[in-house]
Amino acid sequence: MIFFRFEQYILYIFVTCISLSSVSVFAGSPSGDLRNTIDSALIRLAQHRAYEVANSYDKYEDNLVSLVERLEYEPRQAFIFMRDQVNFDPYLGELRGWRGALAAKAGNALDRSLLLFELLNHMGADTRIVYGELSKDNAKLLYKRSLINNQVKVPFEPLGSLTGLGKKIIPQFQKRADRDYKWLKEVLNPVGIEPTIDKKYSTEHVWVQAKFDDKWLDLDPAFLQAKIGDLFGVVKKTVNKTSENEKHFINLAVKIETIEDGIPKEQILLEHSLESSKAERDQVFLGFNPRRESIKTTALKSLLNQGLRFQPFLMINGDINSGKFTPMIKAGDEKSKPAQDFFKQNAKEAIFSAIYLDINIESPDGSIKKGRHVIFDRISEADRRNNNIKRSNISPMVVGIKMPSAFESIHQIIINNGGTGTREVAISIADSLGFIASSFKTPDSLKGLDIADSLWPLGIFNMAWLSTGERLVLESINQNNNVRFYVGEPNVSIITSHPIPSKDGQEYIKIIDFLHDTISVVASDDIKQQELFYGYLKYGTLRSSLETTSGVVLTELNPDVVSISASSELKRPLLVLSKDDIKDLHINTSFSLIEDLQSGAHVIVNKKQADSYPTWWKINPKNGITKARISPGYGGNWSRYKNYVNSAKAGAPYFVDLETMNSIKMQEGISQKKYDRAFNNRNKMRSKGGGSEYVMLLSIAIETSLSVGTVTGLLAVESFAMATLIVAAYKSESK
Repeated sequence: MIFFRFEQYILYIFVTCISLSSVSVFAGSPSGDLRNTIDSALIRLAQHRAYEVANSYDKYEDNLVSLVERLEYEPRQAFIFMRDQVNFDPYLGELRGWRGALAAKAGNALDRSLLLFELLNHMGADTRIVYGELSKDNAKLLYKRSLINNQVKVPFEPLGSLTGLGKKIIPQFQKRADRDYKWLKEVLNPVGIEPTIDKKYSTEHVWVQAKFDDKWLDLDPAFLQAKIGDLFGVVKKTVNKTSENEKHFINLAVKIETIEDGIPKEQILLEHSLESSKAERDQVFLGFNPRRESIKTTALKSLLNQGLRFQPFLMINGDINSGKFTPMIKAGDEKSKPAQDFFKQNAKEAIFSAIYLDINIESPDGSIKKGRHVIFDRISEADRRNNNIKRSNISPMVVGIKMPSAFESIHQIIINNGGTGTREVAISIADSLGFIASSFKTPDSLKGLDIADSLWPLGIFNMAWLSTGERLVLESINQNNNVRFYVGEPNVSIITSHPIPSKDGQEYIKIIDFLHDTISVVASDDIKQQELFYGYLKYGTLRSSLETTSGVVLTELNPDVVSISASSELKRPLLVLSKDDIKDLHINTSFSLIEDLQSGAHVIVNKKQADSYPTWWKINPKNGITKARISPGYGGNWSRYKNYVNSAKAGAPYFVDLETMNSIKMQEGISQKKYDRAFNNRNKMRSKGGGSEYVMLLSIAIETSLSVGTVTGLLAVESFAMATLIVAAYKSESK
């Protein structure tokens, strides 16, 4: 059985990811309007607009059959199309596959060959794939060919209007990114940088052979001057399909940490491997299912005293992959408050301390890129840093409605290889809106949906927003004809919805962790290393600005919403830290920041926040790769540090009342002593993170008639808000 409480906490998230610049209709009481209005006609109108956008793009963009028809089943036309309209990106192995190469109109030699292979097969030609080796001169020529963007320019604006990245938000996004880039670059200059970005000219090559009149002819459209029959390399072997060794894999592992005799031990609860080229279109969610099916009706405290076990599950396109159950987790004294004494077990038992999600990327060359997302950690950052791990230092865990809140969270894992097309994104949004419109007439009519159907529309929105944002960032950075940045390896993001109790309903923390997020670059010989370094720096500031600008626009609409990012917190004077500064840092400094310094990175912080540095920028001194970072304890438990106000307006600060575990605005009637106590406990528990880049608090009270303990209310609210944004953006941009 899937515990439906999970769904409630993800479904109000999309509104944080889209531009609200043109939705003045919500002014005054936005949360009230959203709670009480369900308008299927509006959703249908938004669906119609999404299909209009999809139809504005050529149907052959992501449809192989349509493309074959357009090419009139003529192999020569297929060769010319591949040569003249599909870019060359020199990445390793089968990253995007033929579908991704078609959608992006770009790929490496292998993915382009796979696409040509599919086209020719659909035309009835006998085809095979060739592996060979180029001369150094031809390898260098092919590298330079990747600088030439010869594909048909596809307009961004129509698609952006469907995901909130419309014309009105783009100037704000660019202005913020320019400011962040300028400030970071200024403070880096005196420190000095050591850029070492290699330009690799690979001699390994792949192309296609097709049989015409009983003779195999070479078709290598990677070279712009190529004609059918031209041979640019030495043939090594021919195959009919690629091997597993050519693929990129995303290896997932959910791990639980326990403390026994002062020693932390990790145990794998769930493992799964995803093929990157296919996973880019997969919906992957991670959640936890309680073993006790009676948890919905049994008193929470009673269940905690009996003990609970939780089972992680991965839902991939609706299919459930279940892992092992956690060890038995119990509460303490029956007279204790569950929110404060949960998980305090017998002193002789191994005690639960943390849950991690490890995501490692395995490349065709055998290299492994590791990443860890902290789902929950009961050991403070200071104790982790000082290796002071013992039972007495383990913090309690916040209890939600029916379960510990860490187990009520749900996480969407999104893979981006740079192989998503504009038309397929628009169609996906339209289809999800149509599904929503046809699924409910009233909130109660959604009760029959299972968790896969309930999460599918939200998964579409998140994936569309991330892929569209990636395209906007790359278009913003690729302004020099002698330099081109592109996605050259799998990028993996985690979008988490985390519930916290509220007196008025539920509040939801949205966390975006760009766990693996990097780009590759090609450049002409006359481009200096420092220019490439600052290109990566620019990418990092653009990426952070995109999320931050969306959040700031949302806070302008609804002052009860708070967003946090390294960009929103960036203030002068700035300070550059290095590994040598670790010994002088304050005891409350984030362990994640320490790890970044230990890796050899430059860390840029706000100089006036020397007591903790809740946000920072991590910059690789060798290549300029830049990531905006947030302390896992900052925002994760939503204890707010002093004098922080809403980033868009002078809104009220928030903190967590440790007696009620509710998040509360700083206002009259709340003692400064209580506020200070919440501040001092901010770093006691590492609820979320592992280096997340963006955190947002949604203060949205959902009425009982809509929430009914299931997905019903939130899906209705979500779809109405999203549809209103699409229609409002369309009306605004049509004026």
